[in-house]
Amino acid sequence: MSTETITEIESYAAAVRTALADLPEQTRNELLEDLTDHLTEVAAEQDGGTLLERLGPPAHYAAELRATLPAGGVSPSQQRWSLALTRGRVRAQHLDARLGRVLGYPRFSDYARLLRPAWWIIRGWAAAMIFCRIASVDARDGLLPVLEGNEFVGLLVLIGAVVGSIWLGRRAGGFGTWPKRLVAVGSAVVALGAVIGFFELDSDLRHGPSVVYQTSGSPLESVEDLYVYDAGGKLLTGVRVFDQWGNQITVGFDRCGRPATYLGDSRSDVQVTVYEEPGSRTYPFCPEMAPLVQPMPSAPVQVDPTPYPSKESRPKPTADPAPAPSPTVR
Repeated sequence: MSTETITEIESYAAAVRTALADLPEQTRNELLEDLTDHLTEVAAEQDGGTLLERLGPPAHYAAELRATLPAGGVSPSQQRWSLALTRGRVRAQHLDARLGRVLGYPRFSDYARLLRPAWWIIRGWAAAMIFCRIASVDARDGLLPVLEGNEFVGLLVLIGAVVGSIWLGRRAGGFGTWPKRLVAVGSAVVALGAVIGFFELDSDLRHGPSVVYQTSGSPLESVEDLYVYDAGGKLLTGVRVFDQWGNQITVGFDRCGRPATYLGDSRSDVQVTVYEEPGSRTYPFCPEMAPLVQPMPSAPVQVDPTPYPSKESRPKPTADPAPAPSPTVR
């Protein structure tokens, strides 16, 4: 650190102490306990600008520290907590200014205000998705809300949620303290739900849906294995069963204790390899316990390789030979 920077830190700290000179010495020392460390940290950052440009006038900095002083009757622990909050707020303001300069704005909060309309729309969409997901018994993942399988009703919910979110965003500034806090908490919950839903959808697209059918109380409850035969009565192995939405149906359990293997799943011209686990298992588990006996192939018919002669190839009978002439007597 250069001598010039050290001098700047000492001058700024001295000006802050002067602004707080009217306070009792013990109180002033508590307020200025880590002032030098904070100024050194700010001055060491390689983004240019003096302490005055980054933190504002020393009198303003001192006023923020003074505002943390509690009223009479406050315990020392509460006073230290209030002081810690003030120091955190000062550091947040400094970070706000640093990020803003990276984006070409005085503060990052100035840039964030320009994004509020987009956030209102995203908040409405996320709220509609969460509502339809909770209200629907048969919820399906997608980018648009669907309420009980009805896409039109889901679209109406989406429009209402987006309009309500925009209305709330434009008027929330005039709310009281508690309504503002409720809006902030609700927005945080919706944002968290949107992030969770995003990662769930991304996982489904990458690894397939994680739908597990509940067999309790249904006719499938007693099913332990599945055996699929083709039209000729031959048992098929390595079979995977899906519903109309592409969700794999998993029932029963592996009684034969097969080790985990790699399974190939060909889709179009892409070869996908998955692990054998509850969400991607194949049937039957125990082919040797198939309930139907597979038909035995019939014995092949032995065919004489010598072809039977056709009518055309049969030899035709020749004419009777003429009788030999008898010898004459002379």
